[in-house]
Amino acid sequence: MDHKDKKQHIQASGQASYAAHQLVLIWVIGAVLCTLVGLLTIKVGLTHAQEEFQAKADLVNDEITRRYSTLEAVLTALAGFHQASEHVSDVQFSIFAEQLLNAYPYIRSAMSLHLLEHSDRTAFETEMQDRGYFQFSITETTTDGRIRSAASREEYLVVKALEPLLPNMGSRLGFDILSMPTLAEAVETSSRTGKGVASFAHGLLLQGKSIIVFKALYKGRYAPSGETERIDMFNGALAIETSAKQLLSGIFPASDNIKISLSQKNTGPDASSEYSLANGDRARMTSSILPPLRDQREVDLYGLPTQLEMTQEISLIDAHSYWALLTILASLIMYIAMLSTWHNFKTARVHEQELESYAARAAFSEENTDPIMRIDHQGRLLYSNDPGQKIVEEWNTVIGGMAPRNIIDFVGEVLGTNQYQEMEISINTTHYTLRFIPRRDQHYVNVYGRDDTEQKQSELALMEAKQAAEAASVAKSRFLATISHEVRTPMNGVLGMLELLLKTRLAEKQRNFAENALRSGKSLLGLINDILDFSKIESNKLKLERAPFSISGTVDDALQVVASDARRKNLRLITEIPQIRHQLIGDEQRLRQILINLIGNAVKFTDKGEVIIRLTKTAEYKTGIQLKFEISDTGIGIEPKALPYIFNDFTQQDDSTTRKFGGTGLGLAITKQLVNMMGGEIFAQSTPNMGSTFWITLKFETQLPDDRQLAEPTRTSPSSDPTAQDEIILNARILLAEDNAINQEVASAMLESAGCSVIVVEDGRQALAMFDREEFDLVLMDCQMPVMDGFEATRALRQLHTKNSKIPVIALTADIQQGIVQQCRTAGMDDYLSKPFTHESLVEIVAKWLPERACRHA
Repeated sequence: MDHKDKKQHIQASGQASYAAHQLVLIWVIGAVLCTLVGLLTIKVGLTHAQEEFQAKADLVNDEITRRYSTLEAVLTALAGFHQASEHVSDVQFSIFAEQLLNAYPYIRSAMSLHLLEHSDRTAFETEMQDRGYFQFSITETTTDGRIRSAASREEYLVVKALEPLLPNMGSRLGFDILSMPTLAEAVETSSRTGKGVASFAHGLLLQGKSIIVFKALYKGRYAPSGETERIDMFNGALAIETSAKQLLSGIFPASDNIKISLSQKNTGPDASSEYSLANGDRARMTSSILPPLRDQREVDLYGLPTQLEMTQEISLIDAHSYWALLTILASLIMYIAMLSTWHNFKTARVHEQELESYAARAAFSEENTDPIMRIDHQGRLLYSNDPGQKIVEEWNTVIGGMAPRNIIDFVGEVLGTNQYQEMEISINTTHYTLRFIPRRDQHYVNVYGRDDTEQKQSELALMEAKQAAEAASVAKSRFLATISHEVRTPMNGVLGMLELLLKTRLAEKQRNFAENALRSGKSLLGLINDILDFSKIESNKLKLERAPFSISGTVDDALQVVASDARRKNLRLITEIPQIRHQLIGDEQRLRQILINLIGNAVKFTDKGEVIIRLTKTAEYKTGIQLKFEISDTGIGIEPKALPYIFNDFTQQDDSTTRKFGGTGLGLAITKQLVNMMGGEIFAQSTPNMGSTFWITLKFETQLPDDRQLAEPTRTSPSSDPTAQDEIILNARILLAEDNAINQEVASAMLESAGCSVIVVEDGRQALAMFDREEFDLVLMDCQMPVMDGFEATRALRQLHTKNSKIPVIALTADIQQGIVQQCRTAGMDDYLSKPFTHESLVEIVAKWLPERACRHA
């Protein structure tokens, strides 16, 4: 090879080497560019995966928020159902609850919780066993999950009704909610606030962990207004049970690699333990070198601070890696940069569009039967699914068009406060509730609609039923007030005339007739009083008084009422009453009524032998005492099959009992209800043809006798001895305002027989005119009179600037409804005497308000 060829060879070799170096350089640059583009692609893919994950987290939060509101709607419906009726049976509760559970499958069960005191425990267990729950008892769970009889507590909140009541859940009836501190705390919070309160529980009714939401119930039909009133009127609760698995079910049917959990830090003594309820069965976790995506949010589950957590593990495939593409592009070094850039731009755009399309489909599923829309901050309608088109058409807009002015303002308010709000609209016969969920960072709101037509119709029906029940109650009260007045007014004339007749000279046969007529009239009056008392108790209008009284005096008063009947049948009334130096505080009138009913029954159903009234002090406290009353007789007794039902309304042994002894069967029913209202218990034991025994246990507050309270007034008062009334002469001038002629004659004759001078007028206007002309010592004022009634006349009298304006005014009325005494006092009347009244009671109350000089012994 010559020098020239050698040089050309060297040049060719150099060019080849240079070309090889260029090729290597191009390969290196291409590899670097491919690597950089690949890393950039992975980063973009991760960013899009994060955005996709965040969109799913928003959807989960929105859906759980909607389901929470559904739980509240179910509780509200159950509470409304209870409020609409004075008594809801277990069957009615189960039927109504079953309909709600069928409508909302993620609610596992509904419960009716009954509040009772320890003193009512045995009676309640017996009542439930009699109704067919033969193994029923009040229970609690041990630390290892076993069921046992509940320990003694002052109060229990037991599961009285449960829907669904599966075969393996019968033992859960009677479970005491207050035995579990976390549940007891939730119930206590609900009773104070009146709102739904949630708590976690493990295996309370069904297997596994569950969430229980409580809502308090209150006495009466009207919701209490303040915390103190809510605590006083708390009467039970309603509860619904669900679980995290059911709450979260169906949210992402196509997203298997998503794990969603609800967790709550335990507020008990073990603060480190945590309840976590997750749909882990559906989560598909994959091994990956990439960190998992995680979203945590705090949600308020009816006062239960709860953390919602979503977790998703991602792989390189999920991050949309392009390693295969980079391998192919590595062989095309000259074009790698351009192709990579173009391809990445194109695929990123396509992926972004796919992600937006997926997000829209995920957030606004076309398969959802409820309306779903999206509206931006300017009021443009961005999206609506098919069910939402009915609302869109009502708004007269289209996708991309502007919503109505009121909707635009509402959207602005929601975005401004960043708090979800609800709006109710009606389209033809369909009623919707729209929930506006703000997305302030994205300048739009998601609108989720719910068809509430059936619920609104149910609420309307319940409201109409409630109004009808209230109207019926008002009508009943008015009827009772009217019938009470209309019956008592002539009864006053009948009994008064008979009493006056017995004070005249009569033949023995005539006196016997008159005494029997008077006795029958008093029996009829007692029957009327029983019916009115029963009605007032039934409508919760009977109120108990609190005043000091002597127990021995109360027992003596009751014995005086039945003494004549006992003497007529030659029965011995035996009393065994220990000396009690304290005064008791309570309703003496109602206690006297209880004793008269029981002692009167004992005398009525005993033909020979004796009736024993025994009083025993069973317990004594620092500020109170517990007494046991025992009334025994040697009468006809009660059949064993009838004994469990004697305290029911209108119940006697059989028809022959009613025909022979009379009565309506209300006496013992009223007695039991009065005893229960006073916080006591009543029991009975009987053997046919050998007699019966009734026991009552009652607690009273006590106080030492106050000499100032017990001292007799300085003026003359009628004696407690019935015969002493005839020895009192009342030297007084009395004005009687009474429109009924017979009652005028009765009252005048009774007062004149006691020495009074009586002037009679027929209405309040005549009474006022009489005050201008003459002076009187006392006025007896009928409340219901034509022209001017007694209330108006008394108010006018008190405004006069004369000596008569200070005269004592005693109200006479046949109205015994609740509040009549306060109405008399408000009008300015000094005292109150109900019709029919006796000669003794009339003279006693008149002497009470006359000065000492006007009363003397004959």
